[in-house]
Amino acid sequence: MKKKTDKRIRDLEQREKGELIAIIELMLQQQPELEWILRSSLPGTGKHTTSLDVNPYRRQIEAAVSAVIAHDRDLSYREALRNTLATLQKAADDFTEQEDQDAALTLYEVLASEALKHFWRIETGYLIFPPVLANCIDGLDSCFAEAEEDQETRQRVLILLLRMYLFSLSAPTDVGEDIPDLLIGNTTPVERQMLAGRIHDEMARLSKESARDEHHDYFRLLRRLEKEGL
Repeated sequence: MKKKTDKRIRDLEQREKGELIAIIELMLQQQPELEWILRSSLPGTGKHTTSLDVNPYRRQIEAAVSAVIAHDRDLSYREALRNTLATLQKAADDFTEQEDQDAALTLYEVLASEALKHFWRIETGYLIFPPVLANCIDGLDSCFAEAEEDQETRQRVLILLLRMYLFSLSAPTDVGEDIPDLLIGNTTPVERQMLAGRIHDEMARLSKESARDEHHDYFRLLRRLEKEGL
């Protein structure tokens, strides 16, 4: 598959600008739902100097999910959703390879947040979204590793990982089982204290909603944080 992709890229690189525009117009005539890609920032060469606009990505995922709900018996809409998610996953991974960590993190945040948001909205969410979340965990780990001195980026990664882990405790997936090790392994005392505070806030919310079954896992993570030193 990679060889075919590389060949396509070489073929496109040999085309004139006018030819490329004509090709894009023809492709959009055949697949008009792909027009959103033209409005999105995707990996190219060099780092982005401004933050990505997340709205096109969020709107496209929302549209794909809504189509699945409206046509729940048509498998083609589920496949279209998977293709949309796969396109964004590849873009995020490519940003990571290009060491454009801010752009990569922004896309991983969109993917993870939208996966959590829509997980229960569609009947097959438990099949479609766990692979997306697993990919995001790997990507976030890479972003964290590259952000040794960037406290803002490190906090963004940790908060999102914690959110994914807490969600996984009540979802039919084990995708979050490795997250506690990531939250504890290379964090500073200040970061662990921040995480502990957020866990306490979530536990207070659960108590108000009488959802106590998850407290054991919360306490276990807190104990690990405390063992490493807050």
